[in-house]
Amino acid sequence: MLKRIFIFVFILLLWLHNNHSAQSFNITSYSVDDGLKSNLTKTCTQDKQGFIWIATDAGIARFDGKQFINLSEGFPSLYIKDIAVGPDNLLYVITDLGVGYLKWDGIKYSYINLINSYAVVTDTALCYPKKLYFDKNKVLWISEQSGVVKYENKKFRKYTFEGIYRSDSIMRSFSILEDDEGNLFVFSWRGFFFYLDKKEDKFNRLPFEPSDNQFNINQVQYLGNNKLIAAASNGLLEIEYSKNLLKLKTKILVNLVGLSSFAQDNEGNYYIGTWTSGLFYWRKKENKLVTNPSFEKLQVNNLLLDRDNSVWIASDEGITLVQKQIFAKSNYEEDFGRMSSAYIINLLANQSGKILFSDQENIYEASESDGNITYSKIHSSAGKRIYSFTTYNDHLFISYRTGEFFIQGKNKLFSANHFGGRLSLLCNDNSRNIFALEELSPKIIAFNSKDLTTKNYDISKFAGSSQVLKESRGNIYYLTFNKNLILLKYDNTKDEFFQYNIKANSKLNSATVVYDLAEDEDNTILVATNYGLFRVVKNELKVVLANTITKAIYIDGKNYWIGSEQGIIVNRNNETLYFKKQDGLPSASVSASGITADGNGRIWVATSSGIAYWQLETDKFNITPTPVLLSIKIKNKNKNLTDESIEILRNSLAQFSFRSLTYPDRVVYQTRIIGLTNEWSEASSNNTISFNHLPVGDYILQIRARQAGNLWSNINEIGLSIIAPWYESPWMYLLYFVALVLIINYIVTFIQKKKISILEEKRKELEKTVEEKTSDLREKQKMTEYLLIETKKTNINLERANEELRDVNKLKSDLLSIAAHDLKNPLSAIIGFAEIMLEEFPLNSSEYKMAKMIHDSSIIMLKLITDILDSAVVESTNLKMKIEMVDIAEIVERLVVENSHAANKKQQEIVFSVDKDYEIEADPRWIREAIDNLISNAIKYSPKKKKIYVSITGNHNYLQVRVKDEGPGLTSDDMKNLFNKFQRLSAKPTGGESSTGLGLSIVKEIVKLHNGKIWAESEFGNGSTFIIELAAKPISSIVIKH
Repeated sequence: MLKRIFIFVFILLLWLHNNHSAQSFNITSYSVDDGLKSNLTKTCTQDKQGFIWIATDAGIARFDGKQFINLSEGFPSLYIKDIAVGPDNLLYVITDLGVGYLKWDGIKYSYINLINSYAVVTDTALCYPKKLYFDKNKVLWISEQSGVVKYENKKFRKYTFEGIYRSDSIMRSFSILEDDEGNLFVFSWRGFFFYLDKKEDKFNRLPFEPSDNQFNINQVQYLGNNKLIAAASNGLLEIEYSKNLLKLKTKILVNLVGLSSFAQDNEGNYYIGTWTSGLFYWRKKENKLVTNPSFEKLQVNNLLLDRDNSVWIASDEGITLVQKQIFAKSNYEEDFGRMSSAYIINLLANQSGKILFSDQENIYEASESDGNITYSKIHSSAGKRIYSFTTYNDHLFISYRTGEFFIQGKNKLFSANHFGGRLSLLCNDNSRNIFALEELSPKIIAFNSKDLTTKNYDISKFAGSSQVLKESRGNIYYLTFNKNLILLKYDNTKDEFFQYNIKANSKLNSATVVYDLAEDEDNTILVATNYGLFRVVKNELKVVLANTITKAIYIDGKNYWIGSEQGIIVNRNNETLYFKKQDGLPSASVSASGITADGNGRIWVATSSGIAYWQLETDKFNITPTPVLLSIKIKNKNKNLTDESIEILRNSLAQFSFRSLTYPDRVVYQTRIIGLTNEWSEASSNNTISFNHLPVGDYILQIRARQAGNLWSNINEIGLSIIAPWYESPWMYLLYFVALVLIINYIVTFIQKKKISILEEKRKELEKTVEEKTSDLREKQKMTEYLLIETKKTNINLERANEELRDVNKLKSDLLSIAAHDLKNPLSAIIGFAEIMLEEFPLNSSEYKMAKMIHDSSIIMLKLITDILDSAVVESTNLKMKIEMVDIAEIVERLVVENSHAANKKQQEIVFSVDKDYEIEADPRWIREAIDNLISNAIKYSPKKKKIYVSITGNHNYLQVRVKDEGPGLTSDDMKNLFNKFQRLSAKPTGGESSTGLGLSIVKEIVKLHNGKIWAESEFGNGSTFIIELAAKPISSIVIKH
């Protein structure tokens, strides 16, 4: 598990002077627990991309801020003594048994050996090499146990030194460097100096004698102007040499024992490592040495200053990263003892740019000179609690919690009730006027700092539970909340406060607390509240930072420094940076109005646990290093990281891993794929992206990063080409087309050949069949000719028979007509006499029955004769219809009336309805006969006390006469034979009436003669409906009941 030891804000002790300079660091240690293979580390270096490389006794480790990659394969020995990035950006490696470099093929590293090393000292081979160095001509120099080696163009040249100069140290032997003039120096670990005589191609000794046998030199660096600096056993030395290299002059810069290495930061100060006493920090300008108990037991083997000005320590306990914190806590307690309160309530800059602050009993002044911060106590309240203070022209204006008011410089003390109440929120307008809030009335008091004349401004109608009175950009503002945000500004020309007309904002309510305000370069007012930071724009409050308790706001050009309960928030060019305790703040809780800047532009912050200042370069925000790709996997197969564009098969899983090489890793990332979207992903610590859904096309994967407290990095991008599978390539589509054409051609050819073959076979079969059929036809022709003769004879006989049948049928019809006609008159007479007998003669019951039977049988007989006559007439080809325009409704209505008597006998009701009157072209007699037949049938087959419905409906083209009964209905067999002659139905007349079976056939023939249609609709058991449909023209509408 990654072990990260963050030591926040420690104060390094200085000696050699009464002044103290605070230096705050973060310390992070890494060991085998975090992924190193060995804690025995010899040195570190940083490559061009930003990776940290560590030489260990178990090989080489590469560190990206979060993960170690350990390399141990291929080395002649796992005891790595030195590593360095060469002029060709390759990482060169010195092991006990050889010198080489690491080769990167875009996927993995491999070791390439250049020179072998042996355990025996010879003039032609390396023996336990220690350090490597590249001169200005890119020539590789290697120090080893007995001398130094020059390796150029694969040629080996060894310079051997006498035994007295040689090293018996396992860590050091000879140090090599080159000055601006091209002079090459070699420094023996034992303390002897040499330079290369290029003409003689040999090293000559410089005039320097080690102080004793224990003296040694572990590291040398060229300073310029013929000066060197060396880490020696007796301290940090400055060595100055003459141009002719004949004279040397040494000076001890730092008197320390057992120096192992050093590293100079970008401020010109030095980190100094020792073998046994730990790490020191030397502030060169002030000649101040800083140490810390955390470093005292650390064995420093080597130091590396990385590109972020952080120092890496290689030791026998792993590696340690030491970084200056962004903020440094003020250490004025070291001069003045423990503070009365760590909660800083007042912080301001005076007219000369010095910082003043109070611990509620004392007032301190901080000033800066050459980066050194010094503190002095400028007021002590002798036990009184300071409530508020301000300054003008070296005078202090102090309000105590007791209500007393004191002016230091005039030595004038005012009593508690002099102004009517206690004064708070003291400030000045840089024009002699001191402003304060008198809390009892309340009112604002302004008095002249010179003659102390005063003037009061009544604000009682505005005052809320929280108030701010502050100067910003030379203007005095009063801010409070009373049902709404109230802002007043002092007008110096009119000597009055005028009010901003600020509209109510729904985000603020009665619980609103105001903490601070500031005016920016555009004269816009920003207001800090417990609900966030707001900007006053055209009398409206616009949200700058929501849902954050903002207690302080300071504007530095375009930078908004915002103090909150979670630390410092900086809004810079639409980027937001966050600073917390781990960045050096004594506390994350910033005091109200607790941010300001001194005369050098350095930011100071007052917190609940002390005061801190920005210790990096003024107004410098670091840009996060551009993320580098760690790996690319397509379908779990590694791809070459050196490729500028990656081809990805569509629907293949692509995985990209990346890292911004910042140390330690406190980074968030954003990604986007141009061509798919222009929107950045949500910031996340996830350093991978994977996808398999991109359509075919070209894209650009973009990655950016932001370390806590830094700005967003530049964008790293890599081209993506999503390609279709090989079987979907243009060439394959062309091939598919050609293959398809060939296949179609083959199929068509095959089908044609098959058809020709089949046709040929059929032709042969047909010829054979034709031949056979021709023979058969000849035989059948003869037979046909014979049959035709016989058929003619038969047709003649049939015609004669048909003629005879027609004559017989006519004779039958005439006979029936004559018989029926001759029977009608006697039957009519019988019916008439029977009616007279029934109505006029006194008959007994037996006689009445006989007369009644004679009458009824005669009626039946007459009906049968009438039907027979009608049928004969209708079937006669001589029937001529008398067609005229007929009012069908009138005919039907009369029929309803005429049939009502028969219906009444069976207690039946006939319901007649017509939607309009219609005219039809018809023979009135026969159309009446057809409809009468249907109505009489309905009465005949309907039970007693039922209804018969007769209706006429239609439109402009046709009409329907519908006769519906409530009788027993028709069976399926009835429906099949309904309109046949002499067809007896399954239903029986309900009143004993007779039935000839001719009525419906007569109706059908009549309707047919009128070019109409007739059909029945019936469900057995639920009555029947007979419909006659004829062409018609409507007249009107009527409904009638009978």
